[in-house]
Amino acid sequence: DPFLYNLVGSIGFVPMPRHWRNFVEWTRCALCNGTEQSVATSELVTSGWYYKNKASQRNMWTQPFIYFMKHYNLYCLYQFPKRGNLALARHWREPGTHFSKQQGTAKADFELATQTEQLKWYNLPVEEAREWIGSYGTRNLLSNINNQNTHHQLVRYDWGMQRRAPPSWQQRPFRTVVITCAVGYKNLGDYRRFVGSLRRHYPGEIKMMIGYQTSWRIQRFLRRHGVQVQKASEGRSWEDFNRFRFDFINNSCRKGGPYDWCLSIDFRDAKFQANPFDWEPLWNPIVGSHEEEHILYPVKEETASINDTNAHPPPNLILFAHIWTWVSEGRPSPIRWHWNHLQDCGALEQFKGDVVDKPIVNAGGFYATPDSMTAIRNLVLEHPQLKVCNDQVTLNVGLHAGLLRNNSSVRAVLWDQGYGSINNVGYMSLFARDSLGRFAGKDCFLSRVVHQFNKKLKPPLNAQCLDEYSNQTTTGPSPDHLAK
Repeated sequence: DPFLYNLVGSIGFVPMPRHWRNFVEWTRCALCNGTEQSVATSELVTSGWYYKNKASQRNMWTQPFIYFMKHYNLYCLYQFPKRGNLALARHWREPGTHFSKQQGTAKADFELATQTEQLKWYNLPVEEAREWIGSYGTRNLLSNINNQNTHHQLVRYDWGMQRRAPPSWQQRPFRTVVITCAVGYKNLGDYRRFVGSLRRHYPGEIKMMIGYQTSWRIQRFLRRHGVQVQKASEGRSWEDFNRFRFDFINNSCRKGGPYDWCLSIDFRDAKFQANPFDWEPLWNPIVGSHEEEHILYPVKEETASINDTNAHPPPNLILFAHIWTWVSEGRPSPIRWHWNHLQDCGALEQFKGDVVDKPIVNAGGFYATPDSMTAIRNLVLEHPQLKVCNDQVTLNVGLHAGLLRNNSSVRAVLWDQGYGSINNVGYMSLFARDSLGRFAGKDCFLSRVVHQFNKKLKPPLNAQCLDEYSNQTTTGPSPDHLAK
């Protein structure tokens, strides 16, 4: 039977176009001088081959792709044919990198399948074959492929050929919802940017709070794209509305409701570059990879327990940091803003020691389960010392002062700025961009959700390589063309 193996084979390799395009874009950033990323995989001998010398790094595309597959938890489809000497692709074993002249005349390792009827020796899944060869006018080949399995049912193997269970979101897909508030926004273009970019990647439920005076054109656009709306009166102050919205967010992600995970995201300055719930786990860096270094909370000594779901329940609140921290001296304006709001609501003296030198948590985008969403709503709206504070200040105090941590229903993870699903790129944060203009993290991997894209952007980390690439390229697909 066919099976899935998360190690690439370079002979006869047929990648899905979207994965290959994203890989090529990633390498232009990740292998760029100045933003060069380590693509080492300590478990595999291939790392030694790749880092042996510069020539190996120029010629060996497979090691970066192995690392790319590891990040996205991708697999390749393999099968041993019923006739063991029959192959769809073969190695000629010519003298060169892998075979020396002393080994004699080059001879192919397997007999090549050249006739349509020879495909009866294979048992390939129809859906994968349809995507690979259907668009090339060879649909007649599909009649010879008789297995109806999909990749959800295929056996998976890790690098050591140990069987791995399919991710839980494939055994029972997560029930998800994206929640946002757009009260007071009158420009249809804002809705097209938010909903349009989201619907390009995400078919699930969207819930949006809008004002009573929202135009019929905007409401028609939202209905057309399947957005569920709730109307609210306009005229509240910015601070009051930021607290008020948490009742709507919590009711949309209520306990006992239909959702496993909810994404709360700002409307005015967010856009989507991938499905925000595209792969699992959202909270879990790949074990043994560099990604473990980018979890700021829990502290490093506790990070290993995140992955041990037998000993500890999995996290249910996923937060994302700003580039700034709560420093007490030499405060740039974004940091001073947070201290001023903490003082204005009368909570400075009580909580100053808890937040100082801690990362600033962004309240404009986070993932939560219904349990943790209720805990956040209660913290923002009902905590005696914080219920008049700015919502972002309250969330920071809640995490750093232990108010959320002491709640047994909340298990939080905080990603460093520039890593994880949501990239807070504004206010002089660090990020990369690809040649299509899409935002990426500091590791050059594409950001699923981009937040604050219109707020005081620095040049991307890989700006030099982008300039070099643009000088070599005269035309190319636009981001919209790629997304379609």
